[in-house]
Amino acid sequence: MARKSRKTQSITEASTVEKNPKIVAFICNWQSKNKHKPVDLLSKKYATDIHFLRVMCASRIDRGMLLKCVQEKVDGIFIGICNAEQCRYKGGIDLARIRFQNTIELLDILGYDKSRIFIFEDDDSPVNLLPEKLEDFSKNIKKLGFYK
Repeated sequence: MARKSRKTQSITEASTVEKNPKIVAFICNWQSKNKHKPVDLLSKKYATDIHFLRVMCASRIDRGMLLKCVQEKVDGIFIGICNAEQCRYKGGIDLARIRFQNTIELLDILGYDKSRIFIFEDDDSPVNLLPEKLEDFSKNIKKLGFYK
């Protein structure tokens, strides 16, 4: 019986492995470090591949960063922001909200489905909902499939 070469075997194995959709998650640095609800986002297993990018404030997320995600064919964009009372950079959250809405409208015009972008605004509850919201968004993106 002829043996398969390593190269042929690895190509066969690679084609049978299911690829997971890719999500980029922009997370405000202070959102997950809130004293009454700390969370370790990297220790949890999610339904898709999530690439975390921490920013000092959501207002630091530039329109170009979101456009680059679309250019790189990212399947979903998750943005975790603080609420106005928690924001350490006063006024930053208001600027971020306006920028995100304008950018989402632009992406929609360019053909990137609005349902592939989720903005999670944290509240004052003692339970950190960020991991749960990431998991829900991850499952929704998996249902939507890959961005083409």
